[in-house]
Amino acid sequence: MKILIFHFFFIGIGAFFSLNVTGSFWITALLFLVFGIIPVFRLNDYHLHEMSIIFSTMIIGISIVIAFILQMK
Repeated sequence: MKILIFHFFFIGIGAFFSLNVTGSFWITALLFLVFGIIPVFRLNDYHLHEMSIIFSTMIIGISIVIAFILQMK
């Protein structure tokens, strides 16, 4: 249970940053689904604990790239 709280805490930080940067709820929801919900069902506790910070960093990085692409239009 502590692993899930740890995981969703960091994914929530990444999703909050994504929503602020992109301004799009749908992009944020998609990133939260891909990096937050799906790994909970696919990874065991050890791998989930290891990958939570990496997933959060990936959400932030992808959000910045999407924000740059949307800004160029």
